[in-house]
Amino acid sequence: MNQFVAPNLWVTARNVERLQFEDGYLAFDTDGNAGTTYRLYQAAFDRAPDPEGLGFWVRHFDTGMVTHQEMAGHFIRSEEFETKYGGAASVDNDAFLTLLYNNILDRDPDQPGFDFWQDQQENGLSRSEMLQYFSESQENIAKVAAAVDDGIWYV
Repeated sequence: MNQFVAPNLWVTARNVERLQFEDGYLAFDTDGNAGTTYRLYQAAFDRAPDPEGLGFWVRHFDTGMVTHQEMAGHFIRSEEFETKYGGAASVDNDAFLTLLYNNILDRDPDQPGFDFWQDQQENGLSRSEMLQYFSESQENIAKVAAAVDDGIWYV
């Protein structure tokens, strides 16, 4: 149940995924496309998404114009991502993996986890797939939950 309070207005809504306003949307589908896109932004750029950019990607995700993995690939190729993580040519797989742990989960990798992901990389898992998996890990979902529990605003 979601409750909204404004001057002279009180609204209680049940089972609502999105509300549309004149100037944007408020999404409650934290396990759906809006939540997935928010977490990917947070994981890729270590920041909350800007409402306009989030809206762009949510609309593309909602309409099937992009998959989660394709979105992760776009983020990895962005200038902002390369500034945060380094370019593919300048950062080896182990360093990239350590950066994922540090920037997304805010911790150093544990050895069993590091070994698992290192093995996945050696067996062909791409960096965009790794970003996708880290963004949807239970640890990251829990980390981002407080930021999205009251809804996700985008335009």
